[in-house]
Amino acid sequence: MKNYVKWLGLIALVAVIGVSLAACGNVKLEGTSWKQSDGKDDWTLVFSSPPNMTVHDGPDRERGTYAVSGKKVTIMVDGETVTGTISGNTLTLSDDGVVGDTYTFTKQ
Repeated sequence: MKNYVKWLGLIALVAVIGVSLAACGNVKLEGTSWKQSDGKDDWTLVFSSPPNMTVHDGPDRERGTYAVSGKKVTIMVDGETVTGTISGNTLTLSDDGVVGDTYTFTKQ
């Protein structure tokens, strides 16, 4: 009987760990909008069905693509690539080009 209880406890522990690891997968951006919140520009990022997204800059629109790996995101628009991380409702992107600027967005 003691062995049965130990095995039952072990199975429950493995199940909890498995569910926890599954929850650590890719962040889902599909169907979300992110408004620039750092005061540098007035951009809004709209993520539709992967890999499609749109950058709204006032009345202007630029179409692009995106990829997500865990909490990291890569955005490609008009031949330019920016990378970033998602933490809760904050998306921070870095332009690794000549300027090397950082942009912060808040989920809408």
